[in-house]
Amino acid sequence: MALEQENWESRDMRYIWHPAAQMKDYEALPPMVIARAKGVWLYDVHGKKYLDIISSWWCNLFGHCNPIINQAVKEQIDNLEHVIFANFSNEAAICLAEALAKIVPKGLAKFHFNDNGSAAGEAAVNVFALRASQIDGVAMVSPPFGAQTTGAASTVSADGSHVAAGPSMAVRTQSGGPRPAGCVRRTRRPWVTIGAVVALLGLCAVPASGLRLALTDNGFAEKGSQQRETYDAVAAAYGEGYNFPIVVIADVSQPSGSVAAVQGLAQELSRLDGVEGVSLATPNQDGTLAFVQIRPEKSQADPATMELVRSIRSHADDYESRYGLTDLMVTGQTAVAIDVAEELNAALIPVGIVVVGLSLILLMVVFRSVAVPLTATLGYLLSLGAGMGAVGAVFGWGWAADPLAVSKVGAVISFLPVIVMGVLFGLAMDYQVFLVSRMREERNRRRGGATVATPAARHEAAAVAVKAGFLGSAKVVAAAAVIMTGVFVAFVHTDNVYVKPIALGLTVGIAADAFLVRMTLIPAIMVALGEKAWWLPAWLDRLLPVVDVEGEGLEQALEQARVGRAHILENMLEEIAEPRAELSPYAPRCISMRVDPDKVRLVIGPGGKNVNKIVEETGCKIDISDDDVGLISIYSSDEPSAAKAKDMIEYLTADVEVGKTYEGEVKRIMSFGAFIEILPGKEGLLHISRIANHRVEKVEDVMNIGDKVKVKVTEIDNQNRINLSRKELVEN
Repeated sequence: MALEQENWESRDMRYIWHPAAQMKDYEALPPMVIARAKGVWLYDVHGKKYLDIISSWWCNLFGHCNPIINQAVKEQIDNLEHVIFANFSNEAAICLAEALAKIVPKGLAKFHFNDNGSAAGEAAVNVFALRASQIDGVAMVSPPFGAQTTGAASTVSADGSHVAAGPSMAVRTQSGGPRPAGCVRRTRRPWVTIGAVVALLGLCAVPASGLRLALTDNGFAEKGSQQRETYDAVAAAYGEGYNFPIVVIADVSQPSGSVAAVQGLAQELSRLDGVEGVSLATPNQDGTLAFVQIRPEKSQADPATMELVRSIRSHADDYESRYGLTDLMVTGQTAVAIDVAEELNAALIPVGIVVVGLSLILLMVVFRSVAVPLTATLGYLLSLGAGMGAVGAVFGWGWAADPLAVSKVGAVISFLPVIVMGVLFGLAMDYQVFLVSRMREERNRRRGGATVATPAARHEAAAVAVKAGFLGSAKVVAAAAVIMTGVFVAFVHTDNVYVKPIALGLTVGIAADAFLVRMTLIPAIMVALGEKAWWLPAWLDRLLPVVDVEGEGLEQALEQARVGRAHILENMLEEIAEPRAELSPYAPRCISMRVDPDKVRLVIGPGGKNVNKIVEETGCKIDISDDDVGLISIYSSDEPSAAKAKDMIEYLTADVEVGKTYEGEVKRIMSFGAFIEILPGKEGLLHISRIANHRVEKVEDVMNIGDKVKVKVTEIDNQNRINLSRKELVEN
């Protein structure tokens, strides 16, 4: 019975562990035990209302087919769908934890609710670390899970008082040395790490030199496919260039000599290097256009074919003057494909300069640093080189072509660099922001003490901030990288000749960027530079706009507000010993009142007629809540106006009471009596026999429509019909 008499907050804190419990604020902010919900609003067991913006963190999906469970879920949904355990709680969870506490082994005193296995596993590891840290002789514990991937390890103090992120990479005992726990120790030589990563990624980029870009043809299609078999059959019978002829057209200046001009041009073209033969050479019907179709020796993606097209175009003036032609042009599928490839290749450098330049400016604005944007860009270029190098090694040099089911090497689709550059750039900058923003946050927290220390101390403080920031965000980056790598690696074995090289480049590029660049190279550079990593010239700092994307300004404002509030509370009683008995007549008023939600429409009136009338007559501002709870707020500059507005609202929403006198308006007159509106929308019948103390022959003899008369409510029958009387209010 004693436990039942405790409040819900204390019972929650006794049996439930919240993620927020590791924060200092949890000690001063007890959990909010939610009793019910309505729309976006939550109501706790004390009747307080909260706007629910927390449940958007996760969406919990469960399915059951047990009749007992289904019935329980239905009953719960009608009252409260769910409450996330972020310093919120609910009665059902508390009761469940209390029941579990009675049957679990001794020592398991608190319970943590999770909606997925990964979160439950992480909580279990942290609890294990906490328990292990309390063993005699153990000074620090690092969980062995995830450290090999992220290099992160959370540590638990020996007394179990707090959990912190630190450099410990092993279980350490008081008397002995470290025992490896599967974590990666922070390097003491960051420049060696930097050199090794740069050299490795630079070496990986070398095969990119063997990569040729073109609009690949059916000769690159999967072996055994209909497109590839048709291509190979035509190439074997007529030559490889037969699949992609080159068309040369020109205007003929002398139509009478068009045949000779075309034949001469055809013979000239047939002697060029790379031409296997002329398929067709003829003028049009009126002799104004020359048409020559030639067969190249190689395919359209071959360098020899590309050079042949360039050669014909470069000698166009010679052909025109020699054979009496004008406007000589090279066209056809092959020429178009070559033109598209060359245009795309020519756009790579300008696009890269624009994208990289904008990223440098944006990152410099966000992080207020010169080194961070430069290292981010350097890392991106290294990752891009590694991805393109992998494509060049496979599709240019033929490495691992058979295991990857590459049907033909030699060239890749011209769109590849643009797509790989764009996708990889977005992901690389995303990973950079995740990691470095957390490092900057940790650095700012420690900067106050470091600014007055020695240069060595500031350098060490910056290194500690890098470590703490890395440990706080590495898991997110690693998880995101694994997901994206898995997505693109699934397309590496596709049969699509266009998708396969793009997927390979992105797979290698993302993996290299996440694990070698962002999680190895960038932290090493930040540690090596120390406080210099955050250097920005004063003149540049003044020129760059201030963009507070991390909420530092908000944190400062909140801290200032906290200090100011504490100061006011401490000195308030010195200035004002006690509050005034009454408000100043010049003080504005705010009156909140609740009405029946069904009567809110009466306050508003048709087209806002009633509420507008209140505003016009009183000068008050009326705010009607839209959360359907009947809350109406009255704002006024003086008390009489506010009171008048309140009276008008009470009049509009009042209920008819038996025995009470009202002044109403005659709305209708019948032979048997008159209908009087005593309240808005409320009419009662004043029978002719109750109009006066004497006999009334006709109602019109006493009153007319629109007259104001005082009446008394004598009865409200079971059909809510209101009966009125006037006899008691008149003398005769």
